[in-house]
Amino acid sequence: MTFSPTSNSIIIGTTSGKLLVFNSIDYSQQKEIQVSGFPTGALAKQKIIGILKSKGKMEEVKEVIEMGNSSEFPMGDALKKYDIGVDEIASSGGIKCVSVVHDLKVAVGFNSTLGLIDLSTCGEVVIIEETILGHSGMVRHIDVFNNKIISLANDRNICIWASDGKLLKTLPRTDEDEYYNTSLLTNQGDLLVSGSRQSKYMNEKGDITQVFEVSAYNIPNDPTNAKFIKYFHHNRTSPHHNVIVSIQLLENGKIITGSQDGVFAIWEETEYRCLFIKINSSQIEYTKLKQNCPVHCAVYCDKLLIVSMRDYIAAFDTSYREVTPQRKPSEEKSMMPFGRYKRDITNIFSVMKSEKKYWLYLIVSEAGEINVVTFDPNSKPAFTKTQTFTSDGKITSTLRTQKSLLIGFSRGTVMEIMF
Repeated sequence: MTFSPTSNSIIIGTTSGKLLVFNSIDYSQQKEIQVSGFPTGALAKQKIIGILKSKGKMEEVKEVIEMGNSSEFPMGDALKKYDIGVDEIASSGGIKCVSVVHDLKVAVGFNSTLGLIDLSTCGEVVIIEETILGHSGMVRHIDVFNNKIISLANDRNICIWASDGKLLKTLPRTDEDEYYNTSLLTNQGDLLVSGSRQSKYMNEKGDITQVFEVSAYNIPNDPTNAKFIKYFHHNRTSPHHNVIVSIQLLENGKIITGSQDGVFAIWEETEYRCLFIKINSSQIEYTKLKQNCPVHCAVYCDKLLIVSMRDYIAAFDTSYREVTPQRKPSEEKSMMPFGRYKRDITNIFSVMKSEKKYWLYLIVSEAGEINVVTFDPNSKPAFTKTQTFTSDGKITSTLRTQKSLLIGFSRGTVMEIMF
């Protein structure tokens, strides 16, 4: 889900390959577009060979292999000669990510291809040319910066594209993960990517161990100069010992990283020096859950940092000292504002309702649940769980506007919560 401020449009991509465009003022649907893929060049050649092999036509496969090189493959002739229908070679797929390039021109991740679509001129069906350029895995994330498009996928490449879709540079990632976990593009044009690799410098015995860390890459105006900068390390090692699931820019300008093992770290925003490391919370039975305690998100509420830890939240003051209220043994966990919630808390939004009074919206994606917690330092208790919104589907996307919070669900519905 993304927002185009110049056209007041909300754009949603679906797993069925549709783009839905809504007016952000009255939420009326303006357009519904079905996106399909059509292979070209070497990808078309590979697909035709696959179709012929599935039909047991091995002699024809040999003929296709001899038909032109990758860029000059005569696809039309091959389709006609071997009686392959367009519907056989065309591909369906889901849209995993969408981002506004400018106005109503959007970049979408369709299968392993980055596609550009002008929503103001396109029809109800859009065909994206799929090639072997750029990514080899499913495109999972798109950023737009300095009129350039940056994409990440389930492969080990960072691709930088011009606004017209021309591939400008493919920058290999320094980690060894074949899957995309999470990333953050900073205001200064640095791309921070979660990953892991095999290394032996962290182990005193010199054994090969898996290192989970954030890698920083600079994306300058001239993309040919894009390069790896550094790893997020503290005392020559990463503070994380499991998959890093969140990289987030906080309201005070600092960066927080959180991992599957219940660890979060705070980093300075320019040189990426580590300022603080926290290894669990008083809320968590850490010895039992240390490999299954993901830190998905954090937000500032007045001067308190609220951090999600699995299905709980914890509060920290300006010195990062934990100030989460201690629960009495007789208190029911599910009724407390700090948890326990039905599933992992995957996002938190903070809205100031009046001076020093805040509402926190806790998103529990797997349960399709939005919990509202109020914070008023002049009241006792300061935190109160007030309301819960539920749906019969999982939460797949969220979008905050000036007046409301939009929640997208797996069943294709959207809920609006007015602030």
